[in-house]
Amino acid sequence: MIYSVSHKAELMSILWVTLVISLLFLENVSPQEKCESEWKQFSRAFYKRYCNATFDEAEKTCQAEDGHLVSIHSKEENQFVRELICPMDTKKNSGDHLNDYIWIGLREEEKGVWRWVDGTEMDYKHWAGGEPNNHGGNEDCGQMYTDDTQNWNDVRCDRRMRFFICKTVMIIEKL
Repeated sequence: MIYSVSHKAELMSILWVTLVISLLFLENVSPQEKCESEWKQFSRAFYKRYCNATFDEAEKTCQAEDGHLVSIHSKEENQFVRELICPMDTKKNSGDHLNDYIWIGLREEEKGVWRWVDGTEMDYKHWAGGEPNNHGGNEDCGQMYTDDTQNWNDVRCDRRMRFFICKTVMIIEKL
């Protein structure tokens, strides 16, 4: 088939428009569709980022991956967990009140007693000033702020958080 120069230019224009629209579409894919990360190692554990869940939904997802919502046992681990969330991830959808929160595996099973859902000892704490405060009388789950403080806060378990982190520990068998 023989095409004229003007026809080729028209086809090229259509191709460019299609390409631009495709790129714009990819940029606007919702965070939950492109949120899941690869497993990343810190010390003897592996961590994976997911998006958009209540506390119980997040914990079920983690258990399906042979893990739990993240337990944090040091300042360094707290920093590592925060760094699993890219700064650009927290800037998207501004106005979304969930942008700056990550579910962590803290739950208040009895009044004033906080425990990690994986059963490990709560040997490190990074609560924001005045927290946990049980504001409204039903804040029984823990979240981390993604700002520079990386502080923790108590919140209702039925809220949706933009991010959650699963953790699984390496098991080394002796030969």
